[in-house]
Amino acid sequence: MATQDGASVMAHLVRAQVRERELMAYLPYVTEGSLKQTVSPERLGQLRRELFHWCQGTILGPFKPLSHTGIRLRDPDGVQSLVYPELLTFVCDHPEAMLISNIMNSYNTRQPCDQCWCPREQLHDVSVQHRLRHETEQQQNCQRILSKTLNAAEVSQHPLRCGHWGFFGGATDFGACTGNDFMHNEVGRRCLTRSAPAQK
Repeated sequence: MATQDGASVMAHLVRAQVRERELMAYLPYVTEGSLKQTVSPERLGQLRRELFHWCQGTILGPFKPLSHTGIRLRDPDGVQSLVYPELLTFVCDHPEAMLISNIMNSYNTRQPCDQCWCPREQLHDVSVQHRLRHETEQQQNCQRILSKTLNAAEVSQHPLRCGHWGFFGGATDFGACTGNDFMHNEVGRRCLTRSAPAQK
């Protein structure tokens, strides 16, 4: 968490709560079941995405306004700080990364990377840097897709509002805040960092 002066209170939290975690919610999952006969695979995938992002938005909803205004908290040492909640890390494999970023997991689309605008025919060329995706642009694309003025396949994006949108610093590049954990072949680390507002 970032404080008003830009310092971090994470050291206090780690020292006071080593190895402690708090379960906030269980996320439901739509299985095929009886839907297999009545719902197409494409529609089932859309239902799963909608449910996931609705849950994300519900869970993270109370924290989003506080990322703009801050909240005064006292740390274990008794120091009171103005703290701005941030959405920091997702640990996920590739399909989950595509779900979280709301990008189409298909190489039949124009730019199927969950971090940048790399064309599909250049995915093999790691020597070239491409413009990174960011929340503001994703929101604009979503509105254009829903209004039928943009083909979703052109931007490889599902026409759905992401549950993690709305934190302070939403214009921050999504890809610039991410990194992969190469010590594990299946798990990547997706960090969505948000800068704290400047001191008034």
